[in-house]
Formats: sequence, structure tokens, C-alpha cells
Amino acid sequence: MIGIAMAAAMLAAGPLCARAEPAAQGLACAESGFGIALAPTPERAQELARLVGEGEQRFKRYFARDPVPYAVVEREAGAPVEGREQALIKAGFTRVLPWLSNQAFAQGGLESLRRGVEASARAQGLTAEQTEAAVAQALARFSPQVSRGGMNNLESGALPHETGHLWYIEAYWPGVHADGQSHYGGPGPDWMDEVSAILMEGGDLAENRRLQFQAIYQGRSKSRLADYPVAELIDLPTFLHRVHPGKALQERIAQGGLGRPVNGQPIVLRGPEALSLGGRDAAIFYLQGRVFADFLVDRSGDPAIFASIGEAFGQGKTMEQWLAANGRAKGLADNVAELDRQWRAWLAARFGPPGGMRQPA
Repeated sequence: MIGIAMAAAMLAAGPLCARAEPAAQGLACAESGFGIALAPTPERAQELARLVGEGEQRFKRYFARDPVPYAVVEREAGAPVEGREQALIKAGFTRVLPWLSNQAFAQGGLESLRRGVEASARAQGLTAEQTEAAVAQALARFSPQVSRGGMNNLESGALPHETGHLWYIEAYWPGVHADGQSHYGGPGPDWMDEVSAILMEGGDLAENRRLQFQAIYQGRSKSRLADYPVAELIDLPTFLHRVHPGKALQERIAQGGLGRPVNGQPIVLRGPEALSLGGRDAAIFYLQGRVFADFLVDRSGDPAIFASIGEAFGQGKTMEQWLAANGRAKGLADNVAELDRQWRAWLAARFGPPGGMRQPA
């Protein structure tokens, strides 16, 4: 009976699901505007399609074009996806995103948290009893995040984020796939690769990034990022030219340093383990990307400014070249040094002086 229900859901879903039927292999299918979601149940497929569909609308707003045909495929940890991916590509779905179920993602996060706490305990010379107590405390703090509500909120940002990477790369470098070799993501500058995904985020994630940036900028953060130097946080030239902080971790995974992903399964990193492996700099990079995107939209008055920048990067041009040709017309500087001054003035107007210090009266 389950198989009949899934087949009925696919037939009712529309032409994209009908096209994907040979590759679905027992998964339910639901359509968004430009792609599909495959999952073990019709309800789960529809939820994934809804979330990624919200990302589609953001992509159209910020990049002034439709996403390429795509498929999101949910499966449990370790379940093979490669054969299905090739079948979906053959059926016309240009990009395929493997997606872990909430249960598998939560389990991976818990395992990462345990590994990180145990490694920290070993470094401190804690006893086995002390280590287990530290692990228990960390897991208790983490439990709200892996509740149903916590996972749903995370997914509402993470799923559109990851599809955003794929849509952006395909839009400006058709047929090119991130290989983890020369670049973290696509062939263009790493900051724009990450911003293209950050712009797709929904739920509370976008606003949380803004608030975290603001707290660090004003010197009142109480998070593990609190001691990050404000001078580095607002250093725009470095942000625009740096290699993605996640690149070193990506290389380590590719070399098997953390255990190779099985059947394309993502490796989930959380807590101390994530921070020890470069997660701190990566977290800052995301905050910078969120607020810099806000700056570009606010200064230019054009949410689709990223379409113009993406076109330039797709043609092999640099940010400096884009600014020289388009900056003044967009309400921005025509060079990075002047853009940095505009950025700092905009931050001061929005958040006050850096470090939380007030100017003398």
C-alpha cells in the first residue's frame, strides 16, 4: 500500500515528478517551481519542496533569473545516491543535491559533539569520569537544537543555502562542478560563492547572522566568537580576496583526514570539533557575507546587483574590474579601497562605532 501511495503522489505532482519517476526508485516526489524533492514519504517530500521553493524566489530576486532544473534527494546516512544522481541528471535535472534526513543530521551532530568534547578532555588530562560528565553537559546543551523545532528551523535556512550554491555555479559556469581542488565552490571569488548561498537562507538564520555580526562589532558578544578582532571582522579587502576558511577542512576531508564520506554522505561537524577544524573563521566569513550583502543592496538600492557581479565573475573579471565599470552607476565606489571606506561608514551609521565605544560629545 505504501508503494501505491507514493506512486499516486508522484503522478499527481506534475510533469517534473513524472520525468523523475524512473530515478525515484520508491521515493515520494514533490515539485517546487523549478525542481523536485525526493524523500521517503509524500509529506516529507512536500516539506522539502516548500523550503527549497522559498529559496527559488530569493534566487530570482537577487540574481534576476530562474534556477536551473534540480533535484533534492533525501536519504538516511550511508544510503547510496550516486546511481540515482546519474539517473536524475540523465532525466534533465541539471543539479542534484543529496540531503540527509533530520534524524541522520542530528545523529551526526551528536557524534561530532562527543568527538570534540572527548578530544578537548584528553588535551586537558581529564579522567574518564570527568570526560563523560563533560560530554553529558555538552549533549544536554545541544539537545534543543536537535529537537523537531530546532531541526526544522535549521533546515529552513540550510536547504535553500546549499541549493543556492548549485544554482549560482550553474548560472555563471554551466556544467562546472565544485571539485574541492582549486576552489572551495565555483570558479569565482569565494566570497561571492558563499554570499550566493547566504542570500537564499530563510527562517531565523539570516537575522541571527546579522545580530551575531553586530554583537561582535560592538564588542558585546558572549559567544565563542566574542574575542574575534573587530579590525579583522570589518577588513573588506581581505574578505573580498581571501580563500574560503572552509577550504582547508574540505581538503582534509578529501584526503580522508576525518574519515571519508560514505556514498556521498556529508560529514556533520558541531561544537568544539567544528571550531578546532577552522569553524571559527568560517563562521565569521558567513557573518561578513550576510552583512556585506546587506550593504550592497542598501547602497545600490538594487537587490539584483548580484546578477551583475555574477555575470562579471562568470566572464573571468575581478571585483576591481566590476567596480571600475559599474560601481558609480550602482551608488558604490569604483575601487576596493574606496569601497572599504564606504563600508566602514555604513557600518558606523548602522551599528555605531566599532568595539562599542562612543564618540566624545
